[in-house]
This record gives sequence, C-alpha cells and structure tokens, in this order.
Amino acid sequence: MKKLLLYLITLFCIVSLCSCSESREETAIQSKQDLPGKQVGVITGTFHDQLVLDSIGQVELSYFQSVTEIVLALQKEKINAAIFELINATRFTKKYTDIKILEKILPTVPQAIGLKKGSPLKAELDPIIEQMFNQGFYAKLVEKWISNEESEMPKQDWEGKNGTLVVGTTGAMPPTNFYLNNELAGADIELVFAIGKALDKKIEFVAMDFNALMPALQTGKIDMCIAGIVITEERSQIIDFTHPYFESAIIAMVKKEPSNAKAAKSSFFGELKASFHRTFIIESRWKMILDGLGVTLILSILSGIFGILLGFIICLFRRSKLKISSITSAVFIRIIQGMPILVLLMILYYVIFVHSNISGIVVAIIGFSINFGVYASEIMRSGMDAVDKGQLEAAAALGYNRRQSFFKILLPQAANHFIPVLKGEFISMVKMTSVVGYIAVVDLTKVSDIIRSRTMEAFFPLIATAILYFIIALLLTRILVLIEKKTDPKQRHRKIKGV
Repeated sequence: MKKLLLYLITLFCIVSLCSCSESREETAIQSKQDLPGKQVGVITGTFHDQLVLDSIGQVELSYFQSVTEIVLALQKEKINAAIFELINATRFTKKYTDIKILEKILPTVPQAIGLKKGSPLKAELDPIIEQMFNQGFYAKLVEKWISNEESEMPKQDWEGKNGTLVVGTTGAMPPTNFYLNNELAGADIELVFAIGKALDKKIEFVAMDFNALMPALQTGKIDMCIAGIVITEERSQIIDFTHPYFESAIIAMVKKEPSNAKAAKSSFFGELKASFHRTFIIESRWKMILDGLGVTLILSILSGIFGILLGFIICLFRRSKLKISSITSAVFIRIIQGMPILVLLMILYYVIFVHSNISGIVVAIIGFSINFGVYASEIMRSGMDAVDKGQLEAAAALGYNRRQSFFKILLPQAANHFIPVLKGEFISMVKMTSVVGYIAVVDLTKVSDIIRSRTMEAFFPLIATAILYFIIALLLTRILVLIEKKTDPKQRHRKIKGV
C-alpha cells in the first residue's frame, strides 16, 4: 500500500510538472478571425463542426464526448478554442478564471426536445412547451442553476396515471443536466419534470453519450431526448422536434492570456487533499464509484462464465465431423473476430434488440459473452489439437467410449495448454467492458466521466478507475490461477491407495 501511494504521488508530481512546463508561443486569440488554422474542440454528434467550417473557415477539429472534456483540453492548451452553447460557457467562465468567452459564432439557435419521427407525443408536448417558452420558464431555470448549482430539485410527487416517459440525456452538461448527490439535476431535468407533471406521466431518465441520443430515439429505446439539441434541417429529416423551449447563442471560448501577477500557490499535499475530497467525499461520490464498480464486476464475471460456456460449445461444433457444423461455426467465428466490440454492442442494442425492453446491462453481457466466447473457442481448439492423438487411441484400447475419452483424457490435458492463454484473453475482455457507456450503461468508466464533469479534474477519477480495473483484473487472475492449478496434474496432490 505504501509503494502504491508513493507511486501515485510521484505520478501526480510528474503530471503537474509537465502541465506547468508546457507553454505555447502563439499569438493570443482576440476574435474568431484568429481561429483559422487553429485547433478547435467540438462535441461529437453536434452540428458545431459544420458551423465552425462555415462561419470561421479551415480549422483543425478535435472531437470530444462532453463539454467537460473540451474545457479540460482548453485549460491544458491541447486545443485553442472550444465551441458550444452560451449556457454552458457562462457556467464555466464563472467557475474558472483562466478561460473566457471570445464571441458569438451564431447569435441564437432554437433548442428543442427530440422525438421519434411521427411520435404522437409531439401533439401533447407542443402546447405545453410553447406556453413555457412564452413565459420564459426555461430561461428562469437556467438563471437559477447558473447562479447556484446546489439548488434543490423538485420531486416526482404526481401519481403518473398516464404512464411513464423514458427520457435520454447526457448527465454531463452542467448546469443544464448533470449529477448532483448521485441524482440527475439541472435546468433540462427540471423542465422535463414540469412536462411530466403537466402530462401526469412519471419520468425515467437514461444517461448516455450525446452522439447516442438520436440513434436511441430512432430505435425506440427512449421516448424523447433533451441535451441542448439544436433544431437543424438535417436532423429534422430523421427525428421530430417539439416547439423550441429556449434560444441559445453558440460561442467560441478560449483561454485567457496569462496574468503577470503571481498567484498564491497552495502546497502540493494541500491540493492533493482538496482534489481527493472533491472527487470522492463531496456529494458522496464514492457511492457512485461503488455502483459503477458493481456494474463492471457483473459484466466481467457473467460475460466470462457465459463466454467460456459458449466458447466450449462453439469449439465442439468447430471440431465436429459434420461439415455443416464445422463450416457454420468457422464463418461465425470469422465474422465476430472481424467486428470491433463496440460495433457488435451497438448492433445488438440498436438493431437486434431494438424492440426489446431488456436493459443495456443484459445486452452488454450478451455482446461480451459472444465476443469472448469466439476467442475462447479458438483457444480451446488449439489446446485440444496440441494433445497427442495417441492419448485417445490408448483410451479406446482401454475400453473408453468417445465421451469418456473426451472428458477424462483429452479435456484435462488440453486445459493445461489453453487455460494460461484463456486467462490473458479474459483480462482483455474485462478491460474492454469500459466501452459500455455507448449503450447507456453506467459502469466504472462512465462514472469517472460523470465525476470529471463535476470536478473538472482528471487525476483522481482516472487514477481511481485505473486502480480499480487493476484490482479487478488481479483478483480474477488469481481465481483463474487457482483453477489452472486444480486442472494441472503436476500441481495436484496425489494419494496412493494402500500407502
């Protein structure tokens, strides 16, 4: 434990020194006319990339999953400017003095709730939202949450006689939608609550990345989505929009020029302690980490168990003397091996199980079990092929049938060959589970992103995630080592009868 703590402190020092030593000898950006040729950050899935190219000119675009990641990149000078809504920019410039709003790229753009094409909800929502828009309801919510991010959220105290609305959002765009005390809060969330109360429908939120909102909407995984979505002609062709609930400006944000005044620096350990407190203690964020850890463990263990069982079955088909079984299993293996796991998960979630109500966790277990099972089957087959055929001939001479020869002679010896390799593949699968955030599963990695969106600090959330994955991998590896010892005849204790 002492060595681990020393390693973390050393790593933090190196990161801090490196970030402090970096300097850019570039002319300060004073207006959007200075942006051509610079690196500009945008959120994946927004229309901001095309907006930048149309209104600014040729720039180097960098894509991020959330406004938090853009701001962190801007503060660390990984990019020269960030493009997003004025609402979010106002919050960040109020909280952090090293960044500023450059100027508006577009004066105002309408934001609306997204609906599936042809959804009957549009007729229900439009009158309610139009009335709220005319009353400036959302503008008041924005002002409330910008001035105080610790504002109290209303409760769902209505009966919900007319059913439930499943609403997609990001949970990582303060002050409009973010996590407060492990619950979604912000102007978007309060607006949806007001709509739910007016319709007498309960609200169920699903947090996902911005670029996953519209596919989830199109496939019916959610009833509507809200996350500062701007109405555009291209989007209107694939989804419906309600009446706009707000009009927001699109701005460019840049880092301020360094001040000549020397800022008072707190001690290294003081900063470390404060960062630890913000990451884990405030709002009991450690509970979110435990929840995410639980999801990751469930995914890893169940995917491992089902994957090994599936792999064994595929291996038997692959070794079958029936050509139809052997060829079919070989084709299936090649298809899955040639497909990135993220693509497989999205096909399962948005295509195969599009009309199913099963949760993203179940879909993820199915996806990882298939992927791991395919690789496990080839590993098992290689292990079985490594066993001398004379072993089976000897078993047949002793009177063993095919089933007995396989389970008592072939499989135990093959296990010595494939378990060490299977162990490494299993750990790789555990680490691959970090991509499940794309199908609305809040695992350990997704929790890390949510916490970073609140603290605007990368060190402790990322280091904590890395350490927890390391511990998971270490514990599961130990279990596999024990299994390996049990199956290895050389390491088993034998008792000779009669001695």
